[in-house]
Amino acid sequence: MKQALEGFNFLKYNLRRLHITVDDDPITGLRIIDNNMERSIGGDVGDGFISINALASSTDKQDSFNCNLVIADELHTYKSPTQYQVLKDATSAYTNKLVLGISSGGQYADGFCARHVDYAKRILDKTITGAAADEFFAFIAKAPDDAMETDSYMDPKILESCNPGWGQSIRPQELINTAQRAHDDPQLRMELAQKRLNLFTAQLRAWFDTALWRRSDDRYDWSVEQLARMPGIKWYGGSDLARLHDLAATMLFTNYHGTDILIPGCFFPRTAAIHKAEEDKTRFLAGKRTAGSR
Repeated sequence: MKQALEGFNFLKYNLRRLHITVDDDPITGLRIIDNNMERSIGGDVGDGFISINALASSTDKQDSFNCNLVIADELHTYKSPTQYQVLKDATSAYTNKLVLGISSGGQYADGFCARHVDYAKRILDKTITGAAADEFFAFIAKAPDDAMETDSYMDPKILESCNPGWGQSIRPQELINTAQRAHDDPQLRMELAQKRLNLFTAQLRAWFDTALWRRSDDRYDWSVEQLARMPGIKWYGGSDLARLHDLAATMLFTNYHGTDILIPGCFFPRTAAIHKAEEDKTRFLAGKRTAGSR
């Protein structure tokens, strides 16, 4: 609630400074309610009506809410997509709608915000395209993922790239000193990484972008049976065995006229997969073996 009140109090201050509240204009002024039960601003504007509400992050109290503009601050604290989706669904009845999500980094590397940032990155590098991607605007200001390992966060240029308010709401020398203290006192680095460098401190790093992999594979349509009959190909195989409750995998690999071809076989106990999907709040999908190429 305190985060929401920062924006609300900013609006309240400026409305009163502009003398457009009911205190200055009882007929057409905007009504401000500010008590422990409600924080809202409302009134007639021209031929329309405006209503602004400051809400705490509680999905139970936001259901069935209608609005055309949502400002979802501190998005990294959302532990599941439900909180965001409830707010987004509140705009369904409007054409001129906008949902603004604002966040620094955080500690939930596999949480909603981290996955949402990954989705935004794939839109920016055009791995994901289409109508849904076209209506999504992403602005990401963050340090390189290895900034803490390489000490590049000590570079003022890196600090400036992570903080768009550099020289305005951000005092450069103060932030440079903060980075120096974190360098000298390692226990301060976690907070610096999350709040100033906009990093997810336990970030999961995939070996490759699966969307890029699928896009490459779409160029070919070989079946496993067709590959098995191709003459003059040398196949190489490997396996990664695991415990009964973990992923086991085998792989056949070859190169056919400059194209890498891989035939994977992955095995994971169904009961363990369902348990893992429930734990991570993801879907469990059963599949079959296919060939991949790029």
